[in-house]
Amino acid sequence: MKIYSLFIISLSIIICSCNKDNDDTLDSNLLIPQKANVDLNNDSIDDFIVHFVWGPWEGVNNSGYYLTGDIEPQNDNLLLSKQNKNAFFIQQNDTIKVELSDSLSWKNTSIHFVTMSNDLLKENYSWPTEWIIQNHNSFESYFIGIKLIENNSSLIGWMKIEISSSTGEIKISDKQITSDEYIVINK
Repeated sequence: MKIYSLFIISLSIIICSCNKDNDDTLDSNLLIPQKANVDLNNDSIDDFIVHFVWGPWEGVNNSGYYLTGDIEPQNDNLLLSKQNKNAFFIQQNDTIKVELSDSLSWKNTSIHFVTMSNDLLKENYSWPTEWIIQNHNSFESYFIGIKLIENNSSLIGWMKIEISSSTGEIKISDKQITSDEYIVINK
């Protein structure tokens, strides 16, 4: 019984010391954008949340910390995604359909849209001054497909988002949803 008690006390000390506030690993000058709740259909229920997550990463010869800006579906809502891709941006005049092709799917988990990381093994492991937008092309705004579940029925649509590469901020600047079988991005 003594060994068990000693084990519990030791484990508690280890957990408490590991859970100390790790703000010293983030640069005090690094500004992380605020979380934003998104209600697209004006029913006073959050459909998506824009939030920022940070944590450690480890590579073979280096390690550091990362920050990601994510959009996370709430309740049963979904984001359009392409298999084997994280962020999937669509373009103006693209069509979103209720029934998707094999390469597309509706995803109910967070998707990273913007990231940054540092490397602790570099001489000055400060954070970069620019965020990396998870897209091969740079645009002023991006479109993402959405599916809202409302009263046991589905609505499909899109959100137009603007991402700042200097601050990492993700803003929803426009949206359109419908109960039709498809919608064309025409903004």
